[in-house]
Amino acid sequence: MPLDQIALGDLVAGLGALTEDAILITEGGIWDDPPSEATIVWCNAKFETMTGYDADEIIGRSPEFLRGPDTDRDTVKRVLAERNADMPVRAEILNYRKNGEPFWVDITVKPLFLGPDSAPLRLSVQRDITEAKQREFALREALENASLLGAVVENVRHEIQIFDAETLRYQRVNGVAERNLGHDLAALRAMTPADVMRDVDAAQLRGLVDRLVSGAEDRVVLRTRQIRRDGGSYPCLVEMSYFERASRGLVVAVVSDLTERKAERARLDRSERRYRLAIEASADGIWEWDLTTGAVAFSARNREMPGYTPEEFPDRYASWLGVLHPEDRERVTAEVARY
Repeated sequence: MPLDQIALGDLVAGLGALTEDAILITEGGIWDDPPSEATIVWCNAKFETMTGYDADEIIGRSPEFLRGPDTDRDTVKRVLAERNADMPVRAEILNYRKNGEPFWVDITVKPLFLGPDSAPLRLSVQRDITEAKQREFALREALENASLLGAVVENVRHEIQIFDAETLRYQRVNGVAERNLGHDLAALRAMTPADVMRDVDAAQLRGLVDRLVSGAEDRVVLRTRQIRRDGGSYPCLVEMSYFERASRGLVVAVVSDLTERKAERARLDRSERRYRLAIEASADGIWEWDLTTGAVAFSARNREMPGYTPEEFPDRYASWLGVLHPEDRERVTAEVARY
């Protein structure tokens, strides 16, 4: 069926004022007998600018020439199926410009009826939404990262505390912080770290944060005790750093509970004292030899027995060899070597 050029001309004249969107008109498609791809019969200047093609490179071709390797074929199939059913179509499709650059379009396709004897036409209105899609993808990635970060934060052994750099009020804490402090997040949002740090008041906290905000320091580390809701306290190491998000300054504090570390240190100190007392009470001379580094350490009794002072008997393997009886030296050194 021939295209009604007069009717098309009237339609194009009416579309001339629509300059905000890219517009094209296609003819044919599944209505043809036999079926064939739709053919572009007209496009406006905006469509030329958006795609990078001139009108004479566009007219007479199928819209499929704009597709590319990352175009979602399922979306294209849906558009074609709905178009061929004479249904209005709305979709977002990744197309490609003449220079190979991908771009996203919001496309609306509607059937046009210019008269009973006119060829079937379709009007396609397209808008470049590349920037909006990039923001969408960035937001999606940020949310995925935030979800991943949230999972990590909740599963670390240390407290994670985030507070506002201006008001100093808590914004978020992980479960470890809630359990250690005995406060839930709702209660903590009315508080600042100065409310839970025994040795840091509000003025001191402000000074620490100001050093981070000004860039004078990348990180602030301090030892203090944090106060629990029940009035108890525990030793901790606090490492604070500053970052900005959405033009808002925030401070992240990683808090390590030193209770177990201090208890372990105390146990080691007690064990060391008992070890030293045992050595001092013993009449035996004791010495240590680190086979990895070669370092040697002699007890005071070990020097006293052969009658040497520390200056005469330095912490060296050769010192011990020097006091071995000549008749025993070869045998003992051989046994040491075998060991």
